Amino acid sequence: MSQELREKVAKQIEEAFADAPYPGDENIGWGCGSEGGMLEEAFRGKHWSELSLELILDNRDKLPCTTPEGFRFYMPAWLLAALLHYEMPKAYDLCQSLIFNLCPQDDSAMQEHFLRHIAKFNAQEKAAVLAFLEAWKELHPDEIEMEVILPARLRKLSLALAFWKNPAL
Repeated sequence: MSQELREKVAKQIEEAFADAPYPGDENIGWGCGSEGGMLEEAFRGKHWSELSLELILDNRDKLPCTTPEGFRFYMPAWLLAALLHYEMPKAYDLCQSLIFNLCPQDDSAMQEHFLRHIAKFNAQEKAAVLAFLEAWKELHPDEIEMEVILPARLRKLSLALAFWKNPAL
């Protein structure tokens, strides 16, 4: 069942983001000190489907350092890496970063950043994000029950699920 679920959600992600527009070579990363520039340099000219797993995992915590267009365009690479390669070193951190960055934020400046980053997602892309979050919760029940996930992160997962389920999104 778990492999079937992974494959089903992976296909949904790939199809949903297939036509996402490339953000442009100078519109991938921003902010975060030098990290936005480093991310832009590493991803420049690359389609999300061309990113190596190593490159994705090396940049696992740089989601907030993307432009809104870069966030949308490269989101499927991060989602697929977390979904299909969870057992890899660094993938746990990627999952935690994804959940945090797909969740509404408490701080008003961070919430504005979050809303700006998801504003361009279309209905299919939003459904794919929700499918990822639901699959992640279903695929990792032991970690949730054993509180391997920090309670604050588990709260973020619940908030993210509630947010992406909202039809008014």
